[in-house]
Amino acid sequence: MQKAGIGVLTDLEREATPGGPLLSITVATATQAQFPHLYALSIVVACHQNAVLERDLSIGAEKASTWSVSVLDLVDRQQLGTARERVTQLVDRFINAYLAVHPKQERSRH
Repeated sequence: MQKAGIGVLTDLEREATPGGPLLSITVATATQAQFPHLYALSIVVACHQNAVLERDLSIGAEKASTWSVSVLDLVDRQQLGTARERVTQLVDRFINAYLAVHPKQERSRH
């Protein structure tokens, strides 16, 4: 994230930042005894922020998912190592989406 010019906040900085943005990465695997060589691989990258409804500003949502991308694959046990590569691809998608909305000149002011 920092290599892309996106600041990484400490917990205190995040709490002091409007919206309290948080990027989460969740990786999960599952298998069944009858197919021990096959694994379901689930990866979710999501941005969560505090939000309010435009139609009624008194209605808020704490840590609403405002952006997400996910993948669900069935992989052989030997392919589980590709999970890191898949996470990198999904994080790159977040970085590209973030940079499209926050041009470099705008980010430098924060």
